[in-house]
Amino acid sequence: MPDLSCNSPWYASIGRLKIPFGYFENHFITDLLTENLGESNETAVVAGIHNPFINIAAGVFDGDLDKAQNHDHIESYVAAGIFTLPEDILPNVGLMTGVSYISNIADSDNLTDFFDEEFGTDTIEDDVAGFSSFLSVSLMDRFFFEAEYVGAVESFEEDENFKPKTWNFQFAFIPIQDVEVAVLCGGSSDTLNFLPDTQFGIAGIYEIFNNTFIGLEYLYEEFENDDKVFRLTTQLAVEF
Repeated sequence: MPDLSCNSPWYASIGRLKIPFGYFENHFITDLLTENLGESNETAVVAGIHNPFINIAAGVFDGDLDKAQNHDHIESYVAAGIFTLPEDILPNVGLMTGVSYISNIADSDNLTDFFDEEFGTDTIEDDVAGFSSFLSVSLMDRFFFEAEYVGAVESFEEDENFKPKTWNFQFAFIPIQDVEVAVLCGGSSDTLNFLPDTQFGIAGIYEIFNNTFIGLEYLYEEFENDDKVFRLTTQLAVEF
């Protein structure tokens, strides 16, 4: 992401970076299904251009999961575009929407681990691209809506039934000062039980002191093999 304190419209980053694929805005304690599928931290070079409306970025990196015989080659790339509605156009309304594309979604941190566990390999037969889109809306900094999709564009050659796709919808609001309540509906398909097919949840976060939060979250998840998971999570977090 660009440094907004800099007057230049151009920016660049090099090093160990969070790849600009997906958005992953979250009002829950647990990571989103879209984040579990798409998040990647890699050694990369990313450059972009931005103004108050548009942020466009592209980069190259050497992913963790390469095609056979292609180890240690910078062969993966990513591109993203985000539109932000300026605050002075619609007062009290915030809106962001964007899309992103990655040349090999298997480079995501969790998918790399899944390939090792499921297929017993640290290489893939062929790259499978990924696509992401999101919409984030806020009203009066009190009501929030998040929607996101992340998925592979085709099946992996290792298993024709493995074409992972995930989605996430969240609504959050602040009923009283320092308290936020959120509900979630998410799901996935063609993930070979890597992620739940269905996910529902409710969460509450209370700022007990400045930059100190306590959260409580309940999630229900159902997998393709009919396994059901009920999860209750609490968290005490301090921001610096």
